[in-house]
Amino acid sequence: SAYVATMASTIFAQSLFGQALYDIGTLGGDYSYASGINNFGQVVGYSTTADGSGNHAFLYAGGVMSDLGTLGVANSWAYGINDQGQVVGQYTTSTGDAHGFVTGAGGQGASDVSYGSAGSISLVAINANGQYAGWADQTAITSGPNASSPLTKITTNSTIINNLVKTNASFADNRESKTIKPVDVSV
Repeated sequence: SAYVATMASTIFAQSLFGQALYDIGTLGGDYSYASGINNFGQVVGYSTTADGSGNHAFLYAGGVMSDLGTLGVANSWAYGINDQGQVVGQYTTSTGDAHGFVTGAGGQGASDVSYGSAGSISLVAINANGQYAGWADQTAITSGPNASSPLTKITTNSTIINNLVKTNASFADNRESKTIKPVDVSV
C-alpha cells in the first residue's frame, strides 16, 4: 500500500514499506495536488498547465503524468481511482456548474455523470466493482456496481462507507467489514 502527501506545491508519493518520497511533478504549471492512489501506485489529482488554462485532472502511472482533459471546458479535478484505473472526479460545465465524471480503465474515455436537477456534482470514490460515490448539491450519492443503477441519495454517513468497503476486496484487505454508526456530536 501507499499514501500520497502534498507538500508545498509539489506532490510526493511514498510507499508504506520504504522511506523514499517522489516528486511526481505537474502538467507544466505552478502546482499539482494528489487526491487518490490505488494498490498499483497510480495517483490521481489535478494540476495547473503550462499555458495557464486552469486545473486539469491527471493520472500518474509508470512515471508519467497524463492530462485527463476537461471534458471540453475550463477545469477538471480527479479525486478517486480503483485498481482497474477507473477515475472519478468533477469538471466545470460551460454554465459554471460542477458535474461528476467517470472514466474507463486506464483513465480513458471520461463520461459526464449527472443527478436529476442538481447544479453541483462531485464524485470522490470508486471501488473495484465500478460503484462510485460523491455528492450532489450537498447530498451524498452513490451508484450501483459499474454504474448499473442510477445515482441514489444516501441516507446515513455509514451507508457510503459500508457499500464501498463490502464491495471492494482489495480495499478491505481481508479485514472484517464493520458497521459504522453515526455519532451524535450536537452540543
